[in-house]
Amino acid sequence: TSENAIAYSTSNQFVDVFQDSSGIGSVSNTSRSLDEYVSSFVSAAGNAVTFNNTGNDQTYSPSSSIHKFDSYIWGAGGGAGWKRNDSRHDKTGGAGGFASGTIAISGSPTYKIVVGSGGDANNATNDYSGGQAYGGGGRGYVTSHDGVGGGGGGYSGIFLTSVAHGNSVIIAGGGAGGNSEADSGNGDYAGNGGGNVGQDGGLNTSSNHLSSGNGGGGTQSAGGTAGASNTVTPTAGSALNGGDGAHMAGGAGGGYYGGGGGGHSSSAGSSGAGGGSGYIGHSSVSDGVNTGSTHDNLTGNKLPPETGNSYYTSGRGVGGNAAAGGTGKVVIIPYSLANNAAGNFISGAITVSSTSKMGCIFSYQDIHGTNVLNTDLVLQLSADNGSNFTTATLSALPNFSSGIKMAKVNDLSVTAGTSLKYKIFFANQSSGSKEARIRGVSLQY
Repeated sequence: TSENAIAYSTSNQFVDVFQDSSGIGSVSNTSRSLDEYVSSFVSAAGNAVTFNNTGNDQTYSPSSSIHKFDSYIWGAGGGAGWKRNDSRHDKTGGAGGFASGTIAISGSPTYKIVVGSGGDANNATNDYSGGQAYGGGGRGYVTSHDGVGGGGGGYSGIFLTSVAHGNSVIIAGGGAGGNSEADSGNGDYAGNGGGNVGQDGGLNTSSNHLSSGNGGGGTQSAGGTAGASNTVTPTAGSALNGGDGAHMAGGAGGGYYGGGGGGHSSSAGSSGAGGGSGYIGHSSVSDGVNTGSTHDNLTGNKLPPETGNSYYTSGRGVGGNAAAGGTGKVVIIPYSLANNAAGNFISGAITVSSTSKMGCIFSYQDIHGTNVLNTDLVLQLSADNGSNFTTATLSALPNFSSGIKMAKVNDLSVTAGTSLKYKIFFANQSSGSKEARIRGVSLQY
C-alpha cells in the first residue's frame, strides 16, 4: 500500500519500502539497491572507462555483473571564426557544458556514446565554415567576401541502443562558434552550452543592430531561436542540432536541443549564436547535474564547468580563441555487486512517547536458495536507541505476492525507551546459491 512512499511513521507504526535511504541509519556489508531493496551485495567501483573524440559513435556494453555506472560528461567548445584577409579571429567560441549522473542498468542494454568535436572553421567566400561538427555543432557563414564565422561545438552524451533524440539518457551541450566581423559593436559573445537552457548568444550593442539579432540557447523542449537578420537568414536549433549562422556569424552549439544561429545586420555586424542545452531527464538517471558556464567575454579564455574534476582533461570543452574549440569527453565508472557472506543494517531512530514492547513484519525475496528465518535472516529490536537490542523469534507469514515472502514477530519485550530501532542480519549469503533481499519493513509499537 506504500509502494512508492519514502520511510514514514504514524502514532504506532513505522514503514519503509526503501524508496530511498532516508529510513536507514547505518549499514555494515550491506547496501540499498536502486531497485528498492537491501541485501548483502555491495556496490564496488571498477576502473574508469574513458571515451575521447573519434568523430564516430562509440559503444558501451556493460557486463551482466554491472548494475549501475556513474558518468562525467563535457560537451565540446565552439570555434573561432576568421577575419577578412585570412587571419584567425580572437573572438572566443562558447564553452561546452557539463553533465553527470548515476545511470541504473535494467536488463542487458547497449549504450551509444557521442563525444562531440570542437567547433572549427575553414575560411571561405560565399560559403559555410565547413561541415557540421560531430555532435550537432552548427556552421558559421559568410557571403560575398572571406571571413567566415566559427562553427559550434558538438554535444557529448549517452544514448540507449542508437543515437536518436528519443533515446537520450544524459547529454552535455556544446558551445557556439565565435563571430568573425571586425567590431562595429560589442557584446556579441558566443553562447556557452549546457544546463537546462543553453546560454543565449550576446546581442551586438551597435545602435544600428537588429534588436533580436542574437541566437537563443536550446531548451528542454525546443531548439534555440535564430537571430534576426536582414542579410542571410540563420537557422534555429533543433533536436540534437545547432543552427547555422548568418553572414559572418557563428554556428550554434549542439545539444539535447541545439542553440540558434546568430543573426547579422547590414553595416552593424553580427550577434552571437546560442549554446546547446544539456539533459539529465531519463528515468534511469539519479543524482543528475546539468550545468553550463556563465562567461560573457568576447575574447580570452572560456572554460567549461568542472575543470577541477579529477576526470577532466585540460583543453576539453574550452571555447576556441583564434583556434578550434576543445573536444568533449565522456567518463564512465561502472559498479558491480560484490557478495558479503554476512552483514546487517540498522534503521534510523523512531521517536515515541515510551514503550517496552515492539512488533515487526518484513517482506523479503529468496533470489537464490532458501533463507532460513532466525538463521540466515535475524531480526533484533531496540527501544533505547540501540543501547540494548533484543533478538526476535521470527515466524513465517503467507506470501505477500508471488515470490515475496513475509516474516513477523508480535509483542517482543524490549528494554523500555523512547527511541526505537530495528536491526536485520544476513548470514550464510553466497553468490548464486543463497541471496536474500529485504523489500520492506513495518515496525509496530
